[in-house]
Amino acid sequence: MSNSEHPAIDYKTHILIGVRANGAMSVIYHWQRVPRQSEVEEKAAAAREPFTTFILCTPTSIMTGDAL
Repeated sequence: MSNSEHPAIDYKTHILIGVRANGAMSVIYHWQRVPRQSEVEEKAAAAREPFTTFILCTPTSIMTGDAL
């Protein structure tokens, strides 16, 4: 897949995470910009799993997979 289909994660990326009652987290969606509140709410409402909390965050550290 090309980079245009999956843009690189950078410090401007905003990531929506759903948190289940047991603490497990799943990435729901990510944007390459600050999303509008309505966009975040739309993606949260469309989540098919029973999340108890939603978190919108940005990366504070980015490591490549081959760095591990």
